[in-house]
Amino acid sequence: MIISFLNPTEKQRVWDLKEHNIHPYFALIRPSNAKGNVFFKLDKSRNTYVGKMTLQDGFGFSIGKDCTLILEELRQSVFFKERRYQYDIDLAYVISFGDEITKENLMDSVKDLVSYSFEIWRRSNDNPST
Repeated sequence: MIISFLNPTEKQRVWDLKEHNIHPYFALIRPSNAKGNVFFKLDKSRNTYVGKMTLQDGFGFSIGKDCTLILEELRQSVFFKERRYQYDIDLAYVISFGDEITKENLMDSVKDLVSYSFEIWRRSNDNPST
C-alpha cells in the first residue's frame, strides 16, 4: 500500500496514467519474489527512510512482507517500451502486509511512520548540516 502526498502536477500525472491503465508509480516497487535487479531490497524492515535521491533505469524497491518505508524527495526515471517514465515523490509512506502488519493493525504502522517522519524532520532542523 502506498500513501502519497501529491502536488498539483503529480496529481494530474497520476490521473493521466490511470486513464491509460498505467500504474502511477511504474517501476517503483517490484514483488520480492520477482527476478531482476533493484536498488533496494527490504524484508521485515520497519521505518526505513529513503530520501533526496534519483533512481534511474531500474526498479526502485523489492519489498517483502511486513515492511514500512518513508520516501521523501525521490525521483524515479525509467525507460520502458520506447518511453521514459519519470515522476517525483515529495512524500509517501509504503506499507507491506504480512504476518505482523495486517489490515486490522494497519493504522498502528501508519502512526509509526508519521511519528518517525516528524522525528527525522525535527533532527534535521536541530542539526541543519546533516
